[in-house]
Amino acid sequence: MNIKIIEPYDLNKRYDIRSLTPNPGPVVVASLLKKHDHDVEVVSEYVTALNIEELDSADLVGISITTYNAKRGYKIAQKIEKPVVFGGFHASLMPEECLEFGDYVIRGDGYSIVKLADYINDKESKDLRQIPNLVYRQNGKVVFNKLESGAINIVPDYGLVKNYYKVNLNRLLRIPLLVNGSRGCHCNCAFCSIKTEMLPFRKI
Repeated sequence: MNIKIIEPYDLNKRYDIRSLTPNPGPVVVASLLKKHDHDVEVVSEYVTALNIEELDSADLVGISITTYNAKRGYKIAQKIEKPVVFGGFHASLMPEECLEFGDYVIRGDGYSIVKLADYINDKESKDLRQIPNLVYRQNGKVVFNKLESGAINIVPDYGLVKNYYKVNLNRLLRIPLLVNGSRGCHCNCAFCSIKTEMLPFRKI
């Protein structure tokens, strides 16, 4: 399948937190899809401009959002006529809101997108109910599939990010190397959205 993963950038200067590299989440998900023989590309608005017309060739579009860029993600989704799946922290916390603009939501771990791609490619023999972490509408009701958590042991391939290496040398020299040293966080801060998102996966 041809899959596009979008990382929106809020163009409002009030929320300008533009970095030199995309968040690792969308790149990890894209790398996982590539491992399963899908044709995948990450379009991060932190790196390059998004051309909506380029999404016409996609069979599935994933949009990774956090709260500060959620509105931009919704605007993009409204312009897409292909199946849209939301992921990321905001999608995990507000799946019903996301379903107002997209077809599916993946809460928590994004590895379920592989099974979702298999379902879209072959709806006759696949069962949507068996895809963990998936949220969707069925007969007018919101359905929450079972939650699962598991390690995604894969090296993110930043070559999948459009124009990531086709930029000026000055930017390349300043790109930080991102490394995930652990899963989640051992702290228990009351204000943290990450802690709230991970609560369904924790054993109490």
